[in-house]
Amino acid sequence: DVLREHGYLRARAIGLPVVYLPESAVERVSGSLFVMPMHTMDNEAHRWDAAKYADFVESIRPRFSTVVVCIHPSCRRKGYWCPEFEKRGFRIMDGVEYTNSNGLYRLQKLFQSFEFVTTNGLGSHIFYSAYFGAKPSISGPFAECHPEDFKDTVL
Repeated sequence: DVLREHGYLRARAIGLPVVYLPESAVERVSGSLFVMPMHTMDNEAHRWDAAKYADFVESIRPRFSTVVVCIHPSCRRKGYWCPEFEKRGFRIMDGVEYTNSNGLYRLQKLFQSFEFVTTNGLGSHIFYSAYFGAKPSISGPFAECHPEDFKDTVL
């Protein structure tokens, strides 16, 4: 917006988009854990062991005041993660797809609401959660990605 005000009409926010969001006041729930398993995209195929990761999260569950599991819509469509976490009685919510125009605002509110965020792999959610004041970790059985998982990926 600042650049556009100064005549740069084709300026666009790029890079780490969450830094462009306005500040937001949200009350963080003390002792809460937000679980974000690795996610897939529609044209990828992974062989992650959802039961093993869900067992790990179940084992640490008593340490937290509340635990919510966030599943990417692409994973839900493919049947990744949800059945194993549902079996164990976890509260599950949908994550955000890049096409969601309010997705970054939603992530901002979520990351500001939880004290801890954990995942089983690398991704932007680690940096986003830290930026918004949560305490991120990578823990439990690591969700490895293999070159063949991306053989149908279109760039």
